[in-house]
Amino acid sequence: SVFWPLRAYYLKRRDAQAAQGGGTSSKDHAEELMTALRRSHPRLFANLELVVEELLSRFRPSLEEELLLAVTALSKRIDQLSTGEVTGPLKNAFKSIAERFFASPAPQKEKKKSKKGGSVVADGGEAEAKNRFNELYEGPFTDHFLVAKLTVSTARTRLKMWSDSLGRTVSRTPRKVALSEVSPRLAGMNFLPCDLWPSTDAPVDPGEASSSNRDTRALAQHAAQQAVAAHEDVKGGSSGSDDGLINIPDALAAPTQAPRMELAPKLLKFASTFEIVEREGELRRRVGMVGSDGKVHHFVVGFSTYDLISTQIGAASLTNYLGSVVSHDLQSRRRHLTLQAPALAPLSQRAMLRGEPAHLWRLSDVPDIGAFAR
Repeated sequence: SVFWPLRAYYLKRRDAQAAQGGGTSSKDHAEELMTALRRSHPRLFANLELVVEELLSRFRPSLEEELLLAVTALSKRIDQLSTGEVTGPLKNAFKSIAERFFASPAPQKEKKKSKKGGSVVADGGEAEAKNRFNELYEGPFTDHFLVAKLTVSTARTRLKMWSDSLGRTVSRTPRKVALSEVSPRLAGMNFLPCDLWPSTDAPVDPGEASSSNRDTRALAQHAAQQAVAAHEDVKGGSSGSDDGLINIPDALAAPTQAPRMELAPKLLKFASTFEIVEREGELRRRVGMVGSDGKVHHFVVGFSTYDLISTQIGAASLTNYLGSVVSHDLQSRRRHLTLQAPALAPLSQRAMLRGEPAHLWRLSDVPDIGAFAR
């Protein structure tokens, strides 16, 4: 529960400090906390970093999807203009898009960094996809928008053509993909659940097999000792032994509720397939985490700005606080009214996991609300 927001905050402060210059800041204190967590829980920290690295590198929107979003944003800006030529900030926007999307990929040797730095190393497949993307779109984009004279009406017509073409390409994206095809490392992750009870398959000494009462008492005593030890670890703020098990991000607890970390579901493995769903006008990847509670917890990998992520986390905390107020109302309890925000887990300063239970419907998922109601 500490790792997710702490890592996002550390990365944000690191970028801010690099832009402003040296000096001691909250980034150094966050780095000390990250180092302490890495030393006290090396296996857990390594597993968390592996999961975050794979989610950030393998579940990003495709280049066509990102270019479609940029073209759509420019179309909205063009619609606010009447006539004339494209000049000033709008012309610079076309140049920045070309520099962002059509820059030649750096050689793999230059992109490699140490694992300690947390950078993602691009493989040959990503470089090949980037080169293929540049071959398809760089030339036409330059001919259409990076010209000496470009009128508003011409830019509007060409942006509409680009939006339709990219929209057709993005619409052909498969809605369900095997996890092993995108991230073999996540597909191969498999954790054993916590087991406080001795295994029934363990070999039994023939000399002790004759006394069933003694075996039963020993079994109960051993289980009681393990349960007490786990309770003391949680009560004292310790997580016990570093077994490397990851807690599945759960909904933020209301201020009146004490967290029960010993009851949090553990990540056993990832679902064999993931879905590509449309959220807020763009495609996002929804992965499933199989928990020790026997349920599959679904999360949408979203990329946004740090300010928007912070706003969503604050809104989730406020929603859960209001939910705790509603839960104390007698009429609300009689009507089974609840108010709870989805689970949120920041992956970086620009990416976040958002819980999305599969049994809940979104209004945007229903094509015709009237037909659905009937």
